[in-house]
This record gives sequence, C-alpha cells and structure tokens, in this order.
Amino acid sequence: EECTVRAEAGVDLDIIMSMTPIKGMTWVYDDLFTKTGREDLFISLASWDDNPYLSEKQKLQMGANLSDEAIQVRRFGKFVQRVGLVCSWWDREKNEMIYTDTPHDWSYYEVLDGGFSDPAAWLFVGVDKDDNIHVIDGFREKALSDAEIISRRNAKKGNHRIISGWIDYNDTRLGENLSKLGMNLTQVEKKAGDSTHWDETLAEKLAEYGKMERGTGKPRLFINKNLDWLIQEIENLTWLEIRHSVGGETQIVPKWDDHRRFGHHFDGIRALAYLLVMYKKDDSSNLPR
Repeated sequence: EECTVRAEAGVDLDIIMSMTPIKGMTWVYDDLFTKTGREDLFISLASWDDNPYLSEKQKLQMGANLSDEAIQVRRFGKFVQRVGLVCSWWDREKNEMIYTDTPHDWSYYEVLDGGFSDPAAWLFVGVDKDDNIHVIDGFREKALSDAEIISRRNAKKGNHRIISGWIDYNDTRLGENLSKLGMNLTQVEKKAGDSTHWDETLAEKLAEYGKMERGTGKPRLFINKNLDWLIQEIENLTWLEIRHSVGGETQIVPKWDDHRRFGHHFDGIRALAYLLVMYKKDDSSNLPR
C-alpha cells in the first residue's frame, strides 16, 4: 500500500522489490507470486547460478550446511512450505551411537528445558576435537524439585567438568534457584527477529548438525542409542501451520506441533536445539577446533 499510493500525477511509477523467501509462504506468495494473470506484474526468479561472479567453490561453501529445503529457498529462491517431519534428516544407522566411555579430551556442556507439570528435560553433551556433538546422557521427568534436578544431573555427569550450560529463556526463576544450589546456567538468547520464526531457526540448527554432510557423508550430531525418549521425540516431531498476524497482515507461520500428535511437549529436542544455538556464543568456552 505504501508503495502503490505514491504515484505522481502524470509520472509512470515502477515498483521494484527483491527478496529471498526465507520466511515461507508469506503475503508475497499469496498477493504477488501467484498472481500470474496481472498484466502490470512481472516476476523473475534468480538463483546463485545467475550470479556470474560466484565461483563453484563459493557455491559449495554457501550450501554446505544447508538442508535440502534451505537450498531450495536460498539457492533457487523458491517458496517452500514446512510440512512433515521436522527432523527428516534423522537416520538411526548414522546418528545413533553407543557410548562405553567419555574421553577426557572432549569438552562437556549441559542444557535444561525446565518444567514441573510438563517434564524437565536435561541433556549432558560432549564435543569432540572435530566439533561433533555427542548427546551422551540425560533425563526427562515430571514434578522434579530443584534439588531433585541437581541430584539427577550430578549422578549422570559424574566427575566431568562442564564448561557451560543453558536453560530455557522463559525460566528465570528456576535458573536463579538452581544457581543457588551450585548449577549455573545461562538463559538461551533469541536472535533479533526470531520471535515469530523461532521454531524454524531451531530446526535449521538441528539440520545443520544432524544431516549428512556432502563432503564426508557423515553427520555432526550423534545421540546415545539408550536415550529412547529423545529419539522418539526426534522421530515424531512434525510441522504445524499457525495463522499469525504481523503488522496487520495475516501470515501462515510454521510451528512445531508440540503435543497434538505425540501427546506431550517435545522438551528434549528443544533442549538440544537450544544448546546447538548457544554453545558457540559463549566466549569463555574452550572449544576444540
């Protein structure tokens, strides 16, 4: 509206817009992209291949950590609807491991998605020298007191020194109480602009580590085969479309289906995604490179 009402009398006006559809099927798709019958509207699709200054090496680097959906959006400029499984990359044969020991030269982290009526989910994670993420142990349980969370956490982490830990961004009270008991956790930070598309941000980070890399054919995320509850969450989490109002415009926003299909919230996979988003932001971390 702001553009189209600015035509001066007697002066032809061309409105030019360029965009990459990273937010899915927004008003641009409904009001512009699908209106192929309008004579006053011209739409041109462009991809990385249309940029004569990008080398093949650069294209490979740009796409190395992108999911297949993200490639369609970012390389080819296609509108992609989030449907089906969130973790469609998951492969039991490639992403599951059995841990008989925990090497001393790894770096160790923890993350907690708090809850009481809903389960509290805690994960103990190791990062090896090649920057691979290993979910070694954890628990998911309802109605735990703060002291019980500490007790279960201490029993599972053993003598390993935890470099950093994080807690759900909504749980200020729990974080403060646990800190008084000696479990210091930093609240997860949302990136600017992620409030509406936070689940997509988390899904892309999971895919970045979980999918098979094109060069090696291996993932960078591994989960203890004995963590049945976490694996069930990964294999059952699906996309759900929610109508969301932004600036007076109604958009269809993809969200994680937290309980309709699976029966409860996906606390463990959220905790894992929080860790993947946060652990390299900690300047005090002595991460292996």
